[in-house]
Amino acid sequence: MSKKYLCQILVLSGLLGIAHAQESPARYDASFQLSVLDMREDLGEKPLGVGGRFGYRLSSLLHLDGGLSYFPEDPSGNFGEVLGLGGVRVGKQFESIGVFAKARAGAIKFDGKAFSSRLSDKVHPAFDLGVMLEYYTRRSLFVRMDIGDCIIPFRDATYLSPYGETLSLGTKHYLLAEFGIGIRF
Repeated sequence: MSKKYLCQILVLSGLLGIAHAQESPARYDASFQLSVLDMREDLGEKPLGVGGRFGYRLSSLLHLDGGLSYFPEDPSGNFGEVLGLGGVRVGKQFESIGVFAKARAGAIKFDGKAFSSRLSDKVHPAFDLGVMLEYYTRRSLFVRMDIGDCIIPFRDATYLSPYGETLSLGTKHYLLAEFGIGIRF
């Protein structure tokens, strides 16, 4: 084989390698998110929060995922929660959509003024199990929607209801819905 053909094969192989590398999905993603945590049944709250999320693709099916949401306190002292969760999402990314199951663990802090006298313990573990759907645009932008069961083991914490009753909370399950817009890089 002549040197000319060998050089052409090497150049072509290099170009194909670059093209393949450019087609592979991005390793990282970051997003801004809106969150809703429905705790009306036990705590009488359904706060709207804002936050961010960061992800890292370990393989074509497995991603690390972490996020932080802040639910601002209202003028009456309600809300004020901070929810931090991190874990894995498992699923498949197609050309324009991604479908995932998620399992994350972390903590929630109840920080509003109203909680200072009504909830005996302010920081609790939190777990989120659910599903996630992502839509990818032609550029590196995406839209994410996810819904999950946010499990909070309050353990021995007690809550003073607005009606004057002291309630033992135990382990509770709350709906957590999040909507985000982000970028993959």
